[in-house]
Amino acid sequence: MRPAATLLCLLLSLTSCSWTPEARKRNAFERGQELLKAGRYAEAAINFRKALQIDASFGDAYSGLAAADEKLGDLTNARVHLEAAERLLPANHEIKVRLAGLLLASYLSDPRRPQQVYSTLARLAGDLLRLDPRSFDGLRIQGQLALADKRIDDAISLFERAHRVRPFEDEVVVALVRALAIAGRHEDSERLARETIQRRPKFGPAYDALYLLFLDTKRPADAERVFVEKAANNPGQPSYTLQLANHYLRHGQRERMAATLESLLTGPKPPDDAPLLVGSFYATIGDLEQAKRVFELGTGHTPAVEQACQKRTAQILALQNRLDEARASIEAVLARNPGDTEAKTLSAAFRTGSRKPEEQAAALEELRELARSQPSDALVRSQLGRALFAQGLWNEALNEFQAITQRNQNHIPAWLFLAEIHLQKREYERTVQAANEALARSPNHAAARLLRAFGLMGLDRSRAARLELESLIETHPKLAAARLQLGILYVKEKKFQQADAIFRALHEPGAADSRPLEGLVLSQYAQGQLGDAVRLLTAEVSRSPANETARALLAVTALRAGDPGLALEHLRFLIERNPRSAEWRLREGFAHQRKGDLESAIDSYRQAAALAPRAPQPAAFLANALEAANRPSEAIAQYRAALALQPGNPLLLNNLAHLLAETGGNLEEALELARRAVREFPDHPALMDTLGWVSLKKGMPDTALATFHALCRKYPNEPLYRYHLGAALVAKGDSARARAELLEALNRRPAGPTEGSIKKLLASLQ
Repeated sequence: MRPAATLLCLLLSLTSCSWTPEARKRNAFERGQELLKAGRYAEAAINFRKALQIDASFGDAYSGLAAADEKLGDLTNARVHLEAAERLLPANHEIKVRLAGLLLASYLSDPRRPQQVYSTLARLAGDLLRLDPRSFDGLRIQGQLALADKRIDDAISLFERAHRVRPFEDEVVVALVRALAIAGRHEDSERLARETIQRRPKFGPAYDALYLLFLDTKRPADAERVFVEKAANNPGQPSYTLQLANHYLRHGQRERMAATLESLLTGPKPPDDAPLLVGSFYATIGDLEQAKRVFELGTGHTPAVEQACQKRTAQILALQNRLDEARASIEAVLARNPGDTEAKTLSAAFRTGSRKPEEQAAALEELRELARSQPSDALVRSQLGRALFAQGLWNEALNEFQAITQRNQNHIPAWLFLAEIHLQKREYERTVQAANEALARSPNHAAARLLRAFGLMGLDRSRAARLELESLIETHPKLAAARLQLGILYVKEKKFQQADAIFRALHEPGAADSRPLEGLVLSQYAQGQLGDAVRLLTAEVSRSPANETARALLAVTALRAGDPGLALEHLRFLIERNPRSAEWRLREGFAHQRKGDLESAIDSYRQAAALAPRAPQPAAFLANALEAANRPSEAIAQYRAALALQPGNPLLLNNLAHLLAETGGNLEEALELARRAVREFPDHPALMDTLGWVSLKKGMPDTALATFHALCRKYPNEPLYRYHLGAALVAKGDSARARAELLEALNRRPAGPTEGSIKKLLASLQ
């Protein structure tokens, strides 16, 4: 029995050892390392976290977790975890170098140049040089900081010292070439670049540095030869051929650009993904027809390339407003591969652009579900953000795109969407900033330049906007959006002849793209020629009776021209063609409302709600009509129904708050609703006005006064805000100033109901 007992004791002792905290920590860490090497990064991260749950001061686990974060593209958490590892393991050279690499990339790509990051980099470089006065990494980091500070001589000295330690290393040799060029030592810069290329003909950044030198010194032919040589020396790198094509684009040589791109498609050994690469190039520069043509060449390639090209074709069709074709294309991909997340995401995204509100709502919920199941998938979150934006949920959309850029600052589409959202919110300075972030990463990006032009127009920097648009049109002559925007800028500047010339050149009668036609209508509207606009659209509809876009535009223009009867005539045609369309019922209701026929409007809105029970718009329009018909309890119920479907909509929150305050409802609830509306859409004057009015009703005149004073300073010609300021002054007992504000409000020609309220309040002051 003794041997058995001994074996049992030994087994128990071994088992107990393996379950000590130290052993479990080591096991989790080592398993994480194995998974990291095997490329199973998410599982590796789980194991490193397990180790940290056992020992929160385990520096190696933080280091491993940071490595997994980097592989997963989560650079924000990678930085946090490397900083923790560096604090816990202050003598670890490798961790300092890795952390410095992350911080340096972030610092150099951030135009704000954050001081905290700079200080950390300076400390890390100092630590490395204290450990080794000849530290290559310490010298390299100090050199980059000197270059960023424009201390060019110091940068050259530091890079030369690092170059002597490890000659022709990637980052240092390129930075030294650039620093020598900035210092005006062009011959030294060229000599070093050429020597690097001779030694390392596969090292692309050396060619790029020499190319920039030749551009800076006005030697475009030499610059072209550099990229020709780069592509020739690296036949297996199609991106270098694309660089050459981009050079030709920037220098207005579109035929040579096209020939260079064609060589990728038809050369002796074209890469299998050539249609994807070349099509994406054309899409980026706004040549959608060529992009579509090339993507269609992907048929017959490997299944992965063929499906990727089909998905890109679908996106092109969507950009061309050919949504039915886009959806058919993406559904074909899903038929072959139902689990394709990108295709499922695009399918849902296309459906958010449907004219059927109920389909929009269902697609949005599908995107939310995809985002919940795959929170780190940038495409899913990007499409969700776009759909939220389209639904008017701008702050939620901002959150999605900000989350993407926090994870990956180089995600250009997210920066573009941020710029677009800020543009819609009239936050023009932020529009320009977000566009600049995209351009810092892709200097010739057409959409980013276009958005920057939009932002500049919003800031009333018309000359800068015009220069941007003219430059963009010069390099992208087929980019209709840039020409359209230049036309709109001309309208804004009252240069109607130039504007109309652009719109007429782009307009093709019966075409699916209605933007040029809308531009012509905008120009005529700005000139007060609404009758001409109606005649233009009537002629367009006569030429193309089935053109639903032209009919819808005619209906809208007829309403602006004060002819709701004409609008209803064309809306009825659209309803007959699309009896299940909630959109046309909504527009019919709006036309009835403009005509003063509230009962018919309410009936149309109810029909729209029945057609789209999951969409908030019908309930919102119905609430507005019921409010106008003096049926407040029904209106309140419909506003609540709309908010149940779209809880964060600031306009719905605002309207319900105002109605509750005006009808003796719960003022506590009204105040909270108004505050939520302003949080969703800060600085919107109508929302601020409601917040001030509810505050006044709730017996908070000081808060109301501050709000109305701010509004009157910013919008001095708006009589409603002056009326509300006068009412707040009455509440404070300041009759003299109240009278002055109320008289000023009357001088500003208020609308009928407001005028009556002002006169009534003035009479009470007699």
